[in-house]
Amino acid sequence: MTPRSKAGNGGFALITAMVLMVVLAIVSTMLFRTSGTESTVAGNTLEHQRAFESAESALRYGEWLLRQSPLPTEVELCNTVIDLSELGTSPTICRNALETPQQLPWPAGMQYVPEGMTVKAGGGLLATDANRLGRDVFYAARPMLYIQNLGRGADGLALYQITAAGFGGNVDTVSVLVSVVSLQ
Repeated sequence: MTPRSKAGNGGFALITAMVLMVVLAIVSTMLFRTSGTESTVAGNTLEHQRAFESAESALRYGEWLLRQSPLPTEVELCNTVIDLSELGTSPTICRNALETPQQLPWPAGMQYVPEGMTVKAGGGLLATDANRLGRDVFYAARPMLYIQNLGRGADGLALYQITAAGFGGNVDTVSVLVSVVSLQ
């Protein structure tokens, strides 16, 4: 072989190696972006699930309240927020409808904190041990519920609508659930 042909092969190998490096850099950048997107989606899914479970807890609590004897006090017009965690506070059933359930916080209804839920305005992280290994998220706000008397159905049963709202780890993650309960 002549020295000239060796130089030609060396240049081809260098160009091939550089092209492979560029391709690997593009692929690795795409993998990092995909990984970041998947983490964001997983975090959003977790927050949505927390808000949903908080709202479902409030909904089930409202259903439980309606099955107690005697029924909670019924008022003509609900226009304040009642904190059910305060001693001596009793739940209420409203005759008026909740005007804008999609706008939170509601101007009327009931708030409570289920057992095991940690609430802190604005949400944030909670370290559950000294090493900060076990972390949980504060809920941004207490779950809310609103119970409305809908009157009697065609079968003569009393109908009640329960609207419940729950927050995740921040105030932007909210779930609102509605159920109708019939009682004799």
